[in-house]
Amino acid sequence: MWSLLPANWRLTLIVATTLFAAWAWDGLHVAFTGQHASPLDLISPVVFGLGTVATLAFTATWRMLWNAVPALGRRVFPDLNGRWEGKLLSNWIDPQTGKDIAPIEATVWIRQGLFKTTVRLKTGESTSRSTRAILEPFRDIGCFKVWYTYNSDPDAQVRHRSSPHEGMASLEYDITAPGKAKIRYFTDRGTTGDIELTRTSRDPDA
Repeated sequence: MWSLLPANWRLTLIVATTLFAAWAWDGLHVAFTGQHASPLDLISPVVFGLGTVATLAFTATWRMLWNAVPALGRRVFPDLNGRWEGKLLSNWIDPQTGKDIAPIEATVWIRQGLFKTTVRLKTGESTSRSTRAILEPFRDIGCFKVWYTYNSDPDAQVRHRSSPHEGMASLEYDITAPGKAKIRYFTDRGTTGDIELTRTSRDPDA
């Protein structure tokens, strides 16, 4: 999310946080020593304070800001945090029957932070977790994508027909259909599929 903010916004936040950290440290220095801190005395604590305060503050407040200003979801990237439910449709062929499999109930949890996004998917037989994710906005058409790679770990009792594997997926969200999303995935087993999702909670721990 941070990298998607306009450059002037990021610069403003960094400068404002730096000035606040310098002011706060100088105030503490005066309180304890009776003297203003020298420029050299300010460098180390300000750099440390900038990183710590900015990370904690932005991480804790960005979702509240997005809720208060809905336009940020269109101009930057939507808040996709939460629990999503849907059906997985795959072209995988069951080696025991030689037939396509029926749609599979799937639950997806998206945890979208200021600096990192993760996707976890659970079906009745396996769990997959993202290993890397990239956010890509197409603001002119109101479409937003999360590209991610993942590892899939089938339950032990089904590994004779469904082995652990890796894959790549794209999660697409259209702002004209709030609460809906679609995942298209590809695996190193040569299979592909789609998942139509509906958000059932905005809490990624639900």
